[in-house]
Amino acid sequence: MEAESKALIVSSRPAGPAAVPEQKNLQKAIVRRTVDYLCPYLKYFQARLISPSIKDASQLQPTYADSFELLPPAAYLHQPASSLNTKLATAALGKARSSVNAVLWTPDGRRCMTGGANGEFSVWDARTFAWESVLQAHEAPVRTMAYTHAEHMLVSGDDNGRVKVWSGRKDNFLDPLHVFASHREPCRCVAIAPTDRKFASASDDSTIKVHDFAKGAVEATLMGHGGDVRWVDWHPWKGLLASGSKDALCKLWDPRQGGGGCVATLHGHKNGVMQVRWNRINGNWLLSASRDQLIKVYDVRTLRELATFAGHTRDVTSCCWHPHHEQLFASGSHDGGLAFWLVSHPQPQAQVQGAHEKEVWALGWHPLGHVLASGSGDHQTKFWCRTRPGDLFRESDASGPGAPHVTGAAAGPAAPAALAAAAAAASGLAAIPGLAAIPGLGDVLAKVQVPAAVPPPLVAPRPLDPVRGGLRGRDGRDTPPPMDSRKRPREPGFEREWERERDWERDRGLPPPHMRGGPPPFDARGPPGPWGPPPPRGPDPFYDRDPRDRTPPPWGDDWDRPGPGPHGWGEPGGPRDPYG
Repeated sequence: MEAESKALIVSSRPAGPAAVPEQKNLQKAIVRRTVDYLCPYLKYFQARLISPSIKDASQLQPTYADSFELLPPAAYLHQPASSLNTKLATAALGKARSSVNAVLWTPDGRRCMTGGANGEFSVWDARTFAWESVLQAHEAPVRTMAYTHAEHMLVSGDDNGRVKVWSGRKDNFLDPLHVFASHREPCRCVAIAPTDRKFASASDDSTIKVHDFAKGAVEATLMGHGGDVRWVDWHPWKGLLASGSKDALCKLWDPRQGGGGCVATLHGHKNGVMQVRWNRINGNWLLSASRDQLIKVYDVRTLRELATFAGHTRDVTSCCWHPHHEQLFASGSHDGGLAFWLVSHPQPQAQVQGAHEKEVWALGWHPLGHVLASGSGDHQTKFWCRTRPGDLFRESDASGPGAPHVTGAAAGPAAPAALAAAAAAASGLAAIPGLAAIPGLGDVLAKVQVPAAVPPPLVAPRPLDPVRGGLRGRDGRDTPPPMDSRKRPREPGFEREWERERDWERDRGLPPPHMRGGPPPFDARGPPGPWGPPPPRGPDPFYDRDPRDRTPPPWGDDWDRPGPGPHGWGEPGGPRDPYG
């Protein structure tokens, strides 16, 4: 759930001879957006007591009132599209303008940390997105950061090839513990083992090194790539490493076997692999982003490609799995665009074109999954949240040429400013002088007023032909009336067969006509049908018999001898009655 607070700044001129008494200058309202993660969980715990099953949960309606009923992503596991974070919450700019190369959320979800090209750690509040502190951590640009699972240590790497280990964040302070001079070239990524005893680092020197926290030394060096190793990721619960390199290969490693620990090589991309990510929910899918504008998902159980996703127009520079939805992941490209994907759908479910002015280097989901943080080369860290029920998908201040534009499954109506202008013009409010000076009225029109639909022009019907009953065409010729689809031409003998079936429905207890060789006689003993009582008829020695009478008919049991039947039963060469 999202709560917005606006502060209206009012400034007054000092009193003087040229000053107008009681005149104030109204400035633009400053929007400070707050994304609260506590209220949805309180609502979620209350809903679990009332609705023990997801089938009993109430459905949200597209109105602003239902924003208070919005639950966290963990409550919508059956609806991954509810976590397409296409709404810009805020854009944070650090004190020193530098490229943002790494984005990391603290394990408790209270803060977001970013690593810049100036070697600084910047800390932002996770609820109000306000800047908290900055720390000069490295002498070179920071490339990667990772927290241990126990939340007691932080590992970071820089362009000098050094890896620093920091103590857990306590009282807004990070204390350096140890420095590893692991590589001679930039350290691109670090990955923590599930046991928190070891970590791996990838570098541009084509190697992956496994370090031990207790010993403070390098245990193993994995070699096998033919180019810069851009990324490495440790399996969520197994001793298995995945790496992506500039040689367009993805490799799986056993960290216990040293230099010869390559388990498998995945050939799928045609250009350098920028990032690889394990799926933290099932542990079987490996996500890879490459400079060939493709994203691939591999299944390590079969060592085969599971799906390929094409939608970016430039190099795919970053990717990240959602922490709660198994199939949902986000990706960023070199042109500054964001895309949201589902593994079961090859097309992007939502795209934010122009989310950043430059390449997106880092993506990170909040541990709860309701906010996505993106770091870019345009010196900005942007936070993206879920759209609320009833929201328009394009912000009122996003009307410039470089503003983000949402397309795909999350594409919505026109901008609120355009809707406000159209609504004002349609309702006649645009002619009121001083309308634009009223603050906030344009937003109200954008959210409430909707342009009236213009009815189509009326067209006079064509005259009917008085003779044939059809329509007279534009050239003056007569057009025959259209034939009703229910009045199709009937087959020959259709009415006769219809009458026979109708008689059969009326004469209950008799065999159908097609099994007697002729139309059935009427039975006066049966109930009257819907068409009235049956007409009288003469006696019949066969059909007037009692069915319980086992005596032979008057003509005997020999069916080859002619008998007195009314329909010629028993005549030589004639049909036999199976009901005799």
